[in-house]
Amino acid sequence: MNTSPALNRRAFITHTAQATAAVAIAGASVLRAKESSKPFIVAAEQVRGLAVKSDGVIAVAADNAIVLHRPKGSVLRRITTTKPVRAVSFDSNGRLFATFKDQVVRLSDAGELVPLGASLGRQSALTGLAIGEGGVIFAADSGERLVWRLDASGKVLGQIKPGENGFAVPRAFFPIAWRDGKLFVADPGRHQIHTYSADGKLLAKWGARSRDLDGFAGCCNPVGFAALPDGTVVTAERGQTRVKAFDSAGRYQRLLAGPEQFTASIAAAQADSDELFGCQAGLIDVAASPDGRVVVLDRTTREVRVLA
Repeated sequence: MNTSPALNRRAFITHTAQATAAVAIAGASVLRAKESSKPFIVAAEQVRGLAVKSDGVIAVAADNAIVLHRPKGSVLRRITTTKPVRAVSFDSNGRLFATFKDQVVRLSDAGELVPLGASLGRQSALTGLAIGEGGVIFAADSGERLVWRLDASGKVLGQIKPGENGFAVPRAFFPIAWRDGKLFVADPGRHQIHTYSADGKLLAKWGARSRDLDGFAGCCNPVGFAALPDGTVVTAERGQTRVKAFDSAGRYQRLLAGPEQFTASIAAAQADSDELFGCQAGLIDVAASPDGRVVVLDRTTREVRVLA
């Protein structure tokens, strides 16, 4: 029997969230996206991120493994590792990539995770991953507060780092995404999303700190986002948990999911404990399905849901 205090507290928060998070539920009459399939729970103690393949298969970074689920939730395969998996991503050909703390790996045709390049350093924490055209790899390093640009073999091509101090990110998350020849990078401490060219040139940035629906509230938001095929950017926030849609220029479109759908995550973000503190708690990750739907991973409850 696992008696870890952290796990016991997480279970307590999950089962009592309806009462403790009621104050965070907003009554705004905003159009929500309907869930297009029944949510499912990932069998793991800790989940960190997800990605969706072109055929709809969902990959989840969970404990020391990558768990592959069919679109309706049944487990297709579990790929075990010797280290915690921090992030996952598919390239345009459906090949699976992942990160450990300081290194990028790829699933080979033989079903093995093959390291790409050398370790990126002891201070690295690779918590975001995206694969561009031509096999270029973008690894978001929340330890070094920058994005690494790597070739298909893992050789370092360069870094993306705004200013001397880099991106304003906590260690627990650093979301990035690739879509239509552009790299999208979250700068959550500044409540912004940046867009870069493949070679790392800044093209645009948008976002502002605000409790209104067209902004990002809290200390570090967004905590996750996805770029949809039609150019829509879907963002996720912790604290006053919300999943929202913006157009490609950063103009707010609509609320897809509100606080009442994430009561356990709200309770975790508000909990006063060392294990669930500040920007490390109540995290949500999002990914785009091939048909443009939004797949949401609640890192507190380990629940995956698909929004129409």
